[in-house]
Amino acid sequence: NLGAFSYDGELSGSIESFAARGKASLGDTRLDGSFSGSLSGQRPAVKGKISSPLVRLADLGMVPDGRSLEEALAAEEQQPATSDDKWVFDEAPIPFETLQLIDLDLDLDLQRVQGVDMQIDQIEGRIELLGGQLRIDPLSFEFVGGQADATLHADAREDQPQVQLKLSANNVDLAKLLSQTRVQVPLDGTLDVILDLKGKGGSPRALASSLNGNTQLALADGHVLTGLLTLTTVNPVSWVFTESARKGYSKLNCLILRFEAEDGLARSQVLLLDTPNMLANGTGQIDLHSESLAIDVVPHAKQQHLVPVSIPFSIEGRLADPSISINKTKASLRTSKEVLLSPLNLLGSLLPFVGDSAQDNPCLTLKNVTPPQ
Repeated sequence: NLGAFSYDGELSGSIESFAARGKASLGDTRLDGSFSGSLSGQRPAVKGKISSPLVRLADLGMVPDGRSLEEALAAEEQQPATSDDKWVFDEAPIPFETLQLIDLDLDLDLQRVQGVDMQIDQIEGRIELLGGQLRIDPLSFEFVGGQADATLHADAREDQPQVQLKLSANNVDLAKLLSQTRVQVPLDGTLDVILDLKGKGGSPRALASSLNGNTQLALADGHVLTGLLTLTTVNPVSWVFTESARKGYSKLNCLILRFEAEDGLARSQVLLLDTPNMLANGTGQIDLHSESLAIDVVPHAKQQHLVPVSIPFSIEGRLADPSISINKTKASLRTSKEVLLSPLNLLGSLLPFVGDSAQDNPCLTLKNVTPPQ
């Protein structure tokens, strides 16, 4: 159900050519803007500017019954479990066909979007929609504690819609971000992200399984719940992390990841984990067709007396519910010196974020660490 609508302003012209300027309200949503365009021809065409102190998604019919996303997810948990519960990416069709219903050229300035748990603020951008081709460029916004800049292109003219996303974000609160997904990864920390991805398909699952491009992540000042790290034969918390494990979590100084994806198969280019007691490197891949991962990790102790740190382990299984196990058969993936050198290219690409805003970011101190022997 949409909210009650009211409009106060000027409207002139005809169906062939119109102009409007004024303020509108739809429930609690407040809009101020100016428009011009035509409602005739092959499809309506509208050009204008919109500003708003608040856009409430429930007023637009985008959140059922005015519920928050948290309430909607809680309601889902009351439903009987199905086989789809093990999937991260939904198979429900994305309504790409709506991109061919109207042509738009809009400038946006929205102070707040309400109706999702990951609060989105200070949205500025431009939307161009012409003949089924969507272009959002530029786009900047604040969400879950961080700042993001992005461009999004979508082409709905073909049977298999094509989507391209470029995004860079810094200082994102990872715990709040993960709380909005079905992925059971008990991590927190400050996240910096660079994405450059392309895909095609009519659903999130189809898009994910066709992805090409790269993903770069740097997580600093984080923690991981010790339950995730209980291995089959050895509990690594006593030797990998610090005494903080006794409190139910372990310190994670820095995690750096870079994956290159081709046709839905993402292979690691850099995987580096730094904790108070060890430095680990890894290799592996994520198969977005089956939503499974297989990552092998080789730790290196920072102190010689922590001998068990040399035991490799693997992270594998479904993306929605991965597991960790001891892996004594894997040979060393790279030498320790290579581990310390390999992330520098990734760090260089992240410097526009963390280099200026957080000089004490632990991910930037890795180049000064003495390689373990």
